[in-house]
Amino acid sequence: MKKKILSVLFCLLFLFAAQPVSAGWEQCWRYTENGTVVRSAWRQLDGNWYYFNADGVRHSGWVFSGGKWYHCGEDGKMNTGWLALQDGVYLLNGSGAMAANCTMTVDGGNYRFDASGRAVPLDETALFSEPFISLPFEQKVSLLRKIFPDGSYWNCTSANLRSDPVGVTDIPCSHHTKDSMFCRIYNGKTAEFLQVNECYQCLGFANLISDFLFGRDSDVKAFLKYANLRPGDHVRLTKDQHSFIVLEKTDDYVTVLECNGDYSSCRIRWDRKISAEQLEKRGEVFFLRRTAAK
Repeated sequence: MKKKILSVLFCLLFLFAAQPVSAGWEQCWRYTENGTVVRSAWRQLDGNWYYFNADGVRHSGWVFSGGKWYHCGEDGKMNTGWLALQDGVYLLNGSGAMAANCTMTVDGGNYRFDASGRAVPLDETALFSEPFISLPFEQKVSLLRKIFPDGSYWNCTSANLRSDPVGVTDIPCSHHTKDSMFCRIYNGKTAEFLQVNECYQCLGFANLISDFLFGRDSDVKAFLKYANLRPGDHVRLTKDQHSFIVLEKTDDYVTVLECNGDYSSCRIRWDRKISAEQLEKRGEVFFLRRTAAK
């Protein structure tokens, strides 16, 4: 009985193997043409491009081909346009090739692409565009570290550039001895809430960061308890006239992102620690939380 069953199975396998195949998918996402597995090559199938690696398996992820980088999704299809990954945002042209080592204008926004292809917005239009505005909180913070490096200055070299909030220089501001004509300006939703007509230096910078992290249309609510503070909240010191954004919060301190903490240079500083005790003084501080717009 066992010999008969084995004989039948062998015959079935032989029949299937003998069927002629001109082109098509096989198991393990291989593709064959005239019985030969396609290897280390691109193929356009049903209007989509796929790359098959040296083992003949449909590839997903980055592909270096013909001196350029391409990216295929989990379904194997080659990507084009903006691509948001955990390590950054990339731009792939119509043929799928990644932009790198260049600056480019896309839909009215200006971007810089580093050697690895990661995009950095260079102006307000670019910063508040997709896919940047939809990135998760932690990715937005990582991007902000590139746009506004620690130790740089949130100012400009010409008064004509004041209204563009995305930009820094390596020259300290001199508004403490002259005026604020070279300080960048950004109002946003928080300015409306605080009823301030023109926001620059620490307040303008905090407003900009808050809008980028949570969206320009998100509502603003004020509260007073340090215990309720969380990353992304805007802290306003009323006595010292200073603003900053919370990056991390513990029971004992917060780490913050700020501009003009020295009240004189518009210097950007990341990860400064401020004690909970300093932020629990009633009448000298309040906190602002962004929430989804109704």
